[in-house]
Amino acid sequence: MQLSDITYRSEEIILAQVMNGKSQIEDIREEISEFLRHANNLALARKANIEGSDDEAIIFFIDNLESVIERVAQAKDTVVMRLVSATNAFVDQPVYAYLQIFENELLFKEGQVVAERIIDGSLGQSVVQDELMNLLMTANDKATNQGMVTDTEGRVGQISASEFNTAKSQIVDIGKKVNVLAVAVQDTWNTNPPLRIAFKIEEPKH
Repeated sequence: MQLSDITYRSEEIILAQVMNGKSQIEDIREEISEFLRHANNLALARKANIEGSDDEAIIFFIDNLESVIERVAQAKDTVVMRLVSATNAFVDQPVYAYLQIFENELLFKEGQVVAERIIDGSLGQSVVQDELMNLLMTANDKATNQGMVTDTEGRVGQISASEFNTAKSQIVDIGKKVNVLAVAVQDTWNTNPPLRIAFKIEEPKH
């Protein structure tokens, strides 16, 4: 199999959505059904499918869908519903997937360090830019692993282009190894993206 034949990688999020646990149970049931239909259409668009069917692409690992509905209904607040690919999935084959539910939770407080990385400014702008992107990806992965709802590209972390470029220039100007912190700009809940990030640059203490 070529990489181009992969529709979803193992543990890739197919779809994530915020749902209101305070809704009526019939409304929750319909919302979850619509969520699963939407996920199925996304998988079909990536050319996944169940053999013998033209309109089904996902096989769900759900022992009892009613228990999932009850978990959402019992939540005190909003929840993140997430459908995740259980294995690498390939074109013209089904996607085996499972549901995750995360209750509303404060993940990062304002000013909290989400991730950090040593970056060497002497290596030039291109390397520094790549390293800053890697730092953002690390912050993104940390928030995602803690249940934050993602966009359609699987992202949650966000920083303005001007702030990114300013940090890159500062690191290059310093011209040596610095510790770069990815800091939460504001209190951030898993049900309320994005995770807004600011970079804080610290020169190593000697």
